[in-house]
Amino acid sequence: MTPKTCEFCGKSPATESIPAGSVMMGLCKPCSDRWYKGDDEAAKLQLQTILENADKPSEPDPDVPIRFSRLKLFSKSPAHFAAALDEDASHLDIGAAAHSLILGGQRVVAYPGKVRRGKEFDAFALENEGALILTKSEFGRASRMATAVKNTPDAMAVLEGEREKTLYWDVQGRKCRGTPDVFNNDKRFITELKTGETSDPRFFPFKMRRYCYHGQLAWYSDGAVLSGLNDPQAHYVVAVEASYPHVVTVFRLTPDTIDKGRRAVRLWFERLLQCEAAKQWPGYTQSIVDLALPEDEFEMLDADEVAAARPDWADEAIA
Repeated sequence: MTPKTCEFCGKSPATESIPAGSVMMGLCKPCSDRWYKGDDEAAKLQLQTILENADKPSEPDPDVPIRFSRLKLFSKSPAHFAAALDEDASHLDIGAAAHSLILGGQRVVAYPGKVRRGKEFDAFALENEGALILTKSEFGRASRMATAVKNTPDAMAVLEGEREKTLYWDVQGRKCRGTPDVFNNDKRFITELKTGETSDPRFFPFKMRRYCYHGQLAWYSDGAVLSGLNDPQAHYVVAVEASYPHVVTVFRLTPDTIDKGRRAVRLWFERLLQCEAAKQWPGYTQSIVDLALPEDEFEMLDADEVAAARPDWADEAIA
């Protein structure tokens, strides 16, 4: 994981974490020592102020372009959208690394040491500023995933095109943006690369529904048209498993699936406009809810529960 800058002094790499509500504040070791030892009351008071404000949600800024990763929080509730708290995504590093090794982008390096802390690691991090730093085993795993994709002709065929180009467009006066993994304007297709616990066609639809990949592709597709590009006629997901042997499956989404994603996106966008107009961001419900268990237990399954039923999917998902 690439170390962030200390959120107190703003100079040294953050090597320690302090819990602040639902987020973690990153501090360098000297600042962490000052906090825990309490030998500097002024510094401790300043740090306390930072921590107390870390978990407070900010009102959505209408001048900031809407991204799908935030818009889809409406699938939970308007309150989740309004808060949009940054979550610790360190477990996503291997997936992000495989993504970069396949599509290009952020440099990925392996730290040769045993522990990612201390003076040697700090020096290594400074020498590789901006790079995604993994352990040797993590780097090896990400490299194997990338090799599996590159050795799959169907996957590489739909990964040809302009990669990670950010698009900007407007919807009902609101600025929007999106960065599809691959957009091929000439051949008129969009592709997303996904890494995770399964690429099995029997079970991947659960994951697609959970993370709304079909909505993401619909968002990018409409954005391409509204930004003056060709209307994509095909939408693909290249899925590679995080566990050996890193099986790769290429999915072509049906028009009906994209239409379902588009309807979800439009519903969320309408709720966004309504909440902004009312200046209210409710949670799941605004009334008492009667609770009854479904007759069919299958109705309660989601992607994580399906994966939990398979011991060979025991590795943590990298979505």
